[in-house]
Amino acid sequence: MRKTSILVFETTHMTLKAEQILKDNKLSNMIVPKPKGVKSRCGVALKVYNKDLSKIESLLANHNLTYKAIG
Repeated sequence: MRKTSILVFETTHMTLKAEQILKDNKLSNMIVPKPKGVKSRCGVALKVYNKDLSKIESLLANHNLTYKAIG
């Protein structure tokens, strides 16, 4: 089972906003290159731990940030 997932956002602004929200809530994340073949105007994505996904989903929904999870 994978320990991490990649979250892809539509824009760089959304990715950076999500990164800050997760940091503010002490959730580990890392900016990584967007996987090839994934459509998005943004060239980067966030790598997060799967154990945090339910909290991440809630936090990002509260800030109206949509994303596609890979992994």
